[in-house]
Amino acid sequence: MAVTYEEALDYIRKGSLMLDEALSRNDSQSRAKIRVAFYQLYQAANLSIMIAPPFVMEEAVKSDDYTSFVDVLYRYYFKEEHYPVEDAREVFDLWAKRVKGFVDRVAAQSKLDIMKTKGYTREEGLGGCPGA
Repeated sequence: MAVTYEEALDYIRKGSLMLDEALSRNDSQSRAKIRVAFYQLYQAANLSIMIAPPFVMEEAVKSDDYTSFVDVLYRYYFKEEHYPVEDAREVFDLWAKRVKGFVDRVAAQSKLDIMKTKGYTREEGLGGCPGA
C-alpha cells in the first residue's frame, strides 16, 4: 500500500492529540508524551521527503526548514530531551504550522514533478495529473 502526503499530515494530528493528552494529565508519562508529540512533527516532515520523487527529495533535504526540523525537533527536542514543557502548546503549534507548510510544499512540488515526468504541460495543470 502506497504512503501518501495525507499520512504525513496525520503525524501532525497525532502529535497534537498526544500533546493535549499530556497537558491534561500530570503523571509520570506526561513529559514523555510531550517529547514524542514533537517527534511526530519531525516524522511528518521526514515522511514527506521519503515519498517525494528524487529531485524534490534532494531539494527538500537541502532546505532551511528541513535542516531546522532535524536540528531542533529531532536532535534537540527528541534525542537530547531539551523540549519545551511550560509553553509546550504554543511552541508545538508554531512548529506544526511550519511542518504542515513544508509537507504541503513538498506534496505540491511532487505533483508538478510528476506532471513534467509524464509530459503534461503547464496549461493542463494539476487537473491533468493522475491522482491530483
